[in-house]
Amino acid sequence: MPAAAGPRKPPKHVLCGTPLDGDDLVMFPVSVAVLICTYKRPAGLRSLLASLNKLAIDQGLADVTVYVIDNDASGSAREVVEASAMAWPTQYVVEPSAGIPAARTAALANGLAHDFVAFVDDDEVVSPGWLADLLRSAATYGSDAVAGPVRYEYPPNTPAWIERGGFFDSPDLRPGTEMPFAATNNLLMSCSRLREVGLYQFDQRFAFTGGSDTAFTKEFTESGGRLTWSDRGEVRELVPPERATPRWVLKRAYRTGNGLARIQLMRRKNKVSVMDQFVLIVRGGARIASGMIYVVAGLVQRNPTSVGQGIRRAARGAGVIGAAFGHAYAEYKR
Repeated sequence: MPAAAGPRKPPKHVLCGTPLDGDDLVMFPVSVAVLICTYKRPAGLRSLLASLNKLAIDQGLADVTVYVIDNDASGSAREVVEASAMAWPTQYVVEPSAGIPAARTAALANGLAHDFVAFVDDDEVVSPGWLADLLRSAATYGSDAVAGPVRYEYPPNTPAWIERGGFFDSPDLRPGTEMPFAATNNLLMSCSRLREVGLYQFDQRFAFTGGSDTAFTKEFTESGGRLTWSDRGEVRELVPPERATPRWVLKRAYRTGNGLARIQLMRRKNKVSVMDQFVLIVRGGARIASGMIYVVAGLVQRNPTSVGQGIRRAARGAGVIGAAFGHAYAEYKR
C-alpha cells in the first residue's frame, strides 16, 4: 500500500470550504446524494434513516438528498421510508432487477446529478459528523473519493478469534493514504470525477457473489481517480448473531479472496491462461500455508488474534484457488 499523503492542493473539481490554496477554492455548500441500497432489511434501514435524521451538518456546508433504492420488486421498504419522517429530501426508488450491482447502478444514476455521492449500507448507522467529516477529508487531501471507517459491534458470546481476527474490520491506514479500491459501505465520491472517467455502472457479473463495489472502485483508481482513506466519518454496524459464527466468517473470508482473484482475471484483456491460473494457485497456497503458521502459533501462545487472522488468511487463500479453477462463490444468491 502506498505511503500516506499529506494535505495537498486540491484539484479544481474538489469542492472545499477552507483555502488550502486560494486559487482553486470552490466554496460550499455542495450538493450530496446519500445512496442506500436495501433488500428486505426493514429494521436496519429504519435505524439507518433515524441516524441520518441526526446528521450534524450546516446548511452552509452541504445540501443533502437521500435516495433509497429498494432491490425488492414488491417495494417492501416503502413503508419504512414513508414512516421515517426524514429531515432531508428523500427519494424512494424500486429497482426490480435482482442483485446489488443493479441497485447500485440505479442509485448512481440518481446521484450523479449532485456534486458528490455518499454510499452507506442498510445495516449501518452513521455518526452525526459522518458526512461533514468525509467532505472535509476530501478537501484536505484533494481526493476524488474518500473511504471511511466502519466500527463493528459484536453480539455477546462471540468467539474471541472471530472478534479479533479481522473478518469485518476496516483497513488500518494513516489518514490520506491512497487506496487501490474500497467497499461502498462508507464511501464518498466526486460526481464530476466519475463523469470524467466515464463510470456509470456496477458490473452485473457480481450480482450474487459480491465484489461489484471493489471492481468499480478499482476501475475508478486505474482510470486516474484518487481514492484516499479517512479515519473520520465513522459508521457503525451491529454484527447479527447469525454472522458471528465460524461457518459464516469462513465463508466471508473465502468470498473476499475469491472475489479479488476473479476481478483480477476478469480485467485481463486476453483469455485467461494456464500461467494465470498457476500464479493464483501458488498465491492462494502461500496464503493457506502462512495462515496455518499463524493458527499454530496462536494456539501455542493462546493468542486468539493470531488464530483468527490465520484462519481468515487461509480461507482467503482457498478463495483465490477456487477462482483459479473458475469457482464463483454466490453468497447472495436468492
